[in-house]
Amino acid sequence: MPVLDSIIAEEFDRLESLRKRMIAEIASCPQGAFSVKRKGARHYAYRAYRKSGKVVTDYIGPADSEEAVTLASLIHKRQTLSSELKAVSQDIDRIRRILHVR
Repeated sequence: MPVLDSIIAEEFDRLESLRKRMIAEIASCPQGAFSVKRKGARHYAYRAYRKSGKVVTDYIGPADSEEAVTLASLIHKRQTLSSELKAVSQDIDRIRRILHVR
């Protein structure tokens, strides 16, 4: 059993360090939602986020601009990391329960 306990403890440590890195990376990405609206024949990019309890919408520029594409990828990255962080946190909670059952 000591071998299994050490493996579980190593996994716990690995997940904790992964969780800390993910939190730092999420903090470096912009918050909010990215949207594209059509006006006439053109498409324009916007970012919506909360500031002091209110929803703020910022105009980014044409949807195909470099800034809009970069912002869209960063917001998507943040959303992906947030869902992965949720799974990692659930795994950490499961391991905590396993380690404390003894």
